[in-house]
Amino acid sequence: MADLSTLYNMNSAYLSSGLSTWYVIGGVLALLGAIVVSIVFIRSENRMRYTGWMKRIATHVNFERYIIPLILKFLYVLSVLFAVINGIITMVSGSFWTGLLMTLLAPIVIRMVYELIMMMFSIHNGIMETNRLLRGGAQPVRNAPQQYQRPMHPQQPEAAPEPMRPEQPRRYPGGYDPMHRG
Repeated sequence: MADLSTLYNMNSAYLSSGLSTWYVIGGVLALLGAIVVSIVFIRSENRMRYTGWMKRIATHVNFERYIIPLILKFLYVLSVLFAVINGIITMVSGSFWTGLLMTLLAPIVIRMVYELIMMMFSIHNGIMETNRLLRGGAQPVRNAPQQYQRPMHPQQPEAAPEPMRPEQPRRYPGGYDPMHRG
């Protein structure tokens, strides 16, 4: 029979040094992969030329679509069902009034917490829509992927006409009126 005692007596320093070598190799490979992905997908010049699964990868890497709202919606439903079921169990097996309060108030409190979290994404979407409208001047499009974004500074025509002097602000008794009423 083979002597397996040497297998069980291996030095842990020897094992960890082998693992640390693999961790270093894994770190170097991850660094090289991150550099390649940055060059291929993150550069703004490359973003619009992809189609199919390459476009999906570019969308994912550039955080153009968030998955956290989907996860939060699932967690919201899970939390509310958990609170209601535990409230009913508490009503039946323990204190009726505590269970009733859990069943009625917990979903409201959970909804408020999740709404505050989702509000950040709503604000972000509003800012992105405003940016898109200011850059392109197009009509707002709901739930449609962005096909093309105009550059931030459009190219000037070659022979630009002489710039007009800005209109001087009108003075009103109550102060400056930006709407130029009156």
